[in-house]
Amino acid sequence: MLTLALLETFLANTPTICRIYVAFSGGMDSTVLLHQLATTPAFQGYHLFAIHINHGISSHARAWDQWCETQAQRWGVTYASHTLQLKKHKGESLEQVAREARYDIFLDYLDSQSVLLTAHHQNDQAETMLLQLLRGAGLKGLAAMPVVAAFGESWHVRPFLNQERCVLEAYAADHDLEWIEDESNEDRHYDRNYLRHEIIPLLLQRWPAAMTTIARSAMHCASANQWLEQQAALDWQQVRVEEALSLAGLAMLPLERQQQVIRYALQRQSSQGISYDKTLEILHVMFSAKQDATPLVAWPGGEARRYQGLLYLLKPRVVCRESMTLPVRVGHDAVLPLHGESLAWTQQLGGLHYPRDASLQIRYRQGSERFHPVGRSGSHPLKKLMQEWNIPPWLRDHIPLLYDDEQLIAVVGYGIAEEAACQDDAMGWMPLHLTR
Repeated sequence: MLTLALLETFLANTPTICRIYVAFSGGMDSTVLLHQLATTPAFQGYHLFAIHINHGISSHARAWDQWCETQAQRWGVTYASHTLQLKKHKGESLEQVAREARYDIFLDYLDSQSVLLTAHHQNDQAETMLLQLLRGAGLKGLAAMPVVAAFGESWHVRPFLNQERCVLEAYAADHDLEWIEDESNEDRHYDRNYLRHEIIPLLLQRWPAAMTTIARSAMHCASANQWLEQQAALDWQQVRVEEALSLAGLAMLPLERQQQVIRYALQRQSSQGISYDKTLEILHVMFSAKQDATPLVAWPGGEARRYQGLLYLLKPRVVCRESMTLPVRVGHDAVLPLHGESLAWTQQLGGLHYPRDASLQIRYRQGSERFHPVGRSGSHPLKKLMQEWNIPPWLRDHIPLLYDDEQLIAVVGYGIAEEAACQDDAMGWMPLHLTR
């Protein structure tokens, strides 16, 4: 018997939720989910929405959109649809590109008072685990899909994940439901379709309960992965130094836990995950490089660097070496040209003596600059000062430099020039470098 007891329990434990969004493709699975929600008294107190994504791939896409809207209206469900403009780059999977685009749209709807539901069932779970296994995934990948997961400010719930597809089929037959048959689901070119139509039927002939047992294995992997992530969180707390990791602290851990800490730190940054082979490369390079070296290990979407015994896991930065001048006015915040960074102003004792609205310029390091910080005698090479300030080498070209014509009056975030500072601790303007 098909049941939404899992969803009822989740909602009972999350009383702030008043809106339920359903990813409604019009296929059998999502049609069953939307119908059951719309006709079950326990969910009548929630505002129910159906979100349809038109991928723009099939010639029937417009007709499917209209059919889904008709069904939603018939069941008293608020309906919305979006058409995707998919752009697949070399090496990318169309399935993955489409999935990410769909979930980006769902995120636009959700807040802390809403939840997203998708109709994934036990067969989907088993297929996902098999695909991850064939890709050589670790425990996190083999855990496949969680029943409940944080999603933006909200939650993503898969209430049918423990239900076999045949149970959904029986419900659809009992209620005389109709649904869309997407012809792309028969295309064996896609890995999931090939697995579903060619491989899984053979498995079921030999092991009739294969979908259930494979999904159970995914659950065991999820439990094991949860323990590993908890251990990684504890290790990360022990070895982290602000936004970096202590290499000396990492060296005290077994290799496998070193790797887990790196992957956990990247996960906290919402960075793209990396393979275990890449974590081994990072550790080997960082521990074996000469003491005065600044080694780098890069991968698509990230890089690892070492500085003063610390391991930095970073998103790639574009080096700003070209001569660039950005006009700014004192007291007026400004967006900087790199990585969405900005310049802000505050008033404090000993700040710049310039009045509000004075015209200045932001530039970036070109080499050979000299700077005379407050409290120091004479000017010094900016490179030497940045070394004293323990600014990692890869960040030095990204520090905004504030100029009055050709005079360097502030290294934003680090110091102002003696000749530009207010005297006798008078109030002045202080530039701030804000990063995200």
